[in-house]
Amino acid sequence: LVYVPDTKWFIDQFWGLYESVQHSTPNRKKFSFVIICNASAKEKLPDDNCDYFVREKELSEHEGYQFKYNNSPYRYINSFHHFADEEVVEHLQNKYHYCLRMDVDTFVTPEAYRLGVTPNEIKVGHGGYASEESTRRLKQTCKDLGIKHNSKIHNVGSSWFGHTKNVITMGKSACEYAKYLINQDSMFVEKEGVWPDWYAGVVSMYAGHLAACKHTFYINKFLLDVGTSGDYSWHDTYTAHCWHTGDFFSKFEFAAGNYDFKEIMKEDWIKSGLLSDYAL
Repeated sequence: LVYVPDTKWFIDQFWGLYESVQHSTPNRKKFSFVIICNASAKEKLPDDNCDYFVREKELSEHEGYQFKYNNSPYRYINSFHHFADEEVVEHLQNKYHYCLRMDVDTFVTPEAYRLGVTPNEIKVGHGGYASEESTRRLKQTCKDLGIKHNSKIHNVGSSWFGHTKNVITMGKSACEYAKYLINQDSMFVEKEGVWPDWYAGVVSMYAGHLAACKHTFYINKFLLDVGTSGDYSWHDTYTAHCWHTGDFFSKFEFAAGNYDFKEIMKEDWIKSGLLSDYAL
């Protein structure tokens, strides 16, 4: 499940994710895309192996997803759009037994086809939002909402893999809790807060945390959302995520045209085994 905004930045990122599926026969046989985008974006995206739902109005433009302090839409909620659209939900339930929810600045690795889950399990990646203050506030929010806080749930990433019905259930709850935080959290009704203490820019991550606490799914922190910079091996990971860094491989450096491909590609990703080379 992927939401693709209509800008060159995001269109290019999706083509990277798409190619990470298409180049590998096992991945191509296992994965197809369910994409929400507008009509203009669809014209720039591939036809093969994709189910499209064209929506001219973003989820962030719907009622309840605008911050009161600046009247601006919370655009990161758009990556949850599938779960708030009943036509898409019905399509997922009828066609797919498993779901992998991802942000657009991601890749599946050559090992991704091996993903599997037990009936009550949702595999998640690493999120990186859990500061001391945000953990305290999430515990308090759970109390306010009548949810039992689960101390084992920590830094839930944006990539989720599980049985479709379970991923939908968790996604619908995340939409509900994002609305709650945007409209009723004591800080976010007045200001955006401060990263990493308690920050409006990652409301979707907090909402995913609350949704994971609400349900009785086994939330399994797994080798998803592994960063594309560093010395990680693609052999040991299942999805990769381009974090906010200028270190190789960086989506920012790539977009700026700062990579000399002839020089960098002297050693290919198969030989090096590095996730950074695979992302490039």
